[in-house]
Amino acid sequence: MRDVENTFLEWSEKKKQIDSRDNKPPFLKECEIWWCSVGKNIGVEINGKGDLFARPILVLKKLSATVFIGIPFTTKFKEGTWFYSFLYKNKFITANLSQIRMFDYRRLVNKHGEIDEKYSYN
Repeated sequence: MRDVENTFLEWSEKKKQIDSRDNKPPFLKECEIWWCSVGKNIGVEINGKGDLFARPILVLKKLSATVFIGIPFTTKFKEGTWFYSFLYKNKFITANLSQIRMFDYRRLVNKHGEIDEKYSYN
């Protein structure tokens, strides 16, 4: 297991690379699921995994061409008012509602899919 200090240093370097990206923002739609570099965070804040410090997130609300509100997912089943579990591509995943936040498009890695319309709030 990587020690915490090295992991923070790795994330800091990755974050610099992400921030310097100059690519066009992708066309985002609400209810899409994207892998997103959420980073190495503090305390109970949700972390990303792997070299890209990424995890799947749901695009909840597009605020502009470059910014959106997202909900991170986990494959760990959790219960409570701040969690919503459902079946996605034959796997149960949990939306961690306590970790909703704003994301910049440059954190996006690749599109993973979309949730079924029956889960849409519209």
